[in-house]
Amino acid sequence: RKLQEDQKSQAESLGLEVRDNDLIFSKPDLSPIRPDAVTRAFRRISTQAGFPGLRLHDCRHTHASLMLMLNVHPKIVSERLGHSGIAITLDLYSHLLPGMQETAVEALEKVLAPSGP
Repeated sequence: RKLQEDQKSQAESLGLEVRDNDLIFSKPDLSPIRPDAVTRAFRRISTQAGFPGLRLHDCRHTHASLMLMLNVHPKIVSERLGHSGIAITLDLYSHLLPGMQETAVEALEKVLAPSGP
């Protein structure tokens, strides 16, 4: 949000109109930058921070993984990732939901269990 605010302010100072669908990573005049420029900058910064070999996409996966392991609803994680549907998120990350099958079976057993005499 801060980046968007800064971009809007900078663009307006140049007399440019900012639209909702403008790029997040762009030159000051809102024109696209080369995709590898972000990659190179991230690689340099992550290496300086002690994480050589870390890719920007790895951060996306880490974010999704941590959210799911913290029991954030997969629909919320899906929306945060920008997936077109929750099925994509679940296909990619369901292995991170430990005990999901066991929990489902236990819940079903409780519903189906005969009540006492």
